Amino acid sequence: MNWIANVMAASTVGMLTLVLGACDVTEPLPAPQPEPDMGLFACGFASACPHAHMHLDVDPPEAQECAARLAVEEQPAVLTADESLGGGVWETESLIIFPGDGTAIVHSRHRDCVDCEPAALPWENPTTDVCEIQDIDALTEACSGDEDEHACRWNMWNDGALGLANCEPASESYDCAQIESLLGTDA
Repeated sequence: MNWIANVMAASTVGMLTLVLGACDVTEPLPAPQPEPDMGLFACGFASACPHAHMHLDVDPPEAQECAARLAVEEQPAVLTADESLGGGVWETESLIIFPGDGTAIVHSRHRDCVDCEPAALPWENPTTDVCEIQDIDALTEACSGDEDEHACRWNMWNDGALGLANCEPASESYDCAQIESLLGTDA
């Protein structure tokens, strides 16, 4: 009977050694990844125009006309837009801030991959550029004429004509209070 107890004890020690050996407690856990900076997206600014979505073309078209009228009137405003080109996940989300001086502050964040789920893909940290609204005189003329109802359009994705030009990285980092002050909505 004693030899049975010895076999069971040796068996138990062997099993514990096997189980504990499989769990290497000396290897550190991976460090948690920091959440990406939300930047001005965390401010919760409402868009003054319908949200503009760019895939093959801008949708809805009313977003372009509304943006054109705000640019021409030099009205301080925030616009929201996103661009998704397909072929996996390729998305850029933007806040376009019109301070009302012929410029636009463009705050964008991006994410992309070929084989992944969009919900699991984090955004990159946002970037901020300051751009000129291209050819404001032509835009003013297009929005004041009655000849072509589709002429009054402003498109942030146009490179040049009735879009943005001369974009440079912002020389300062904007926060919610600064943008609210530019918009005249600060408390």
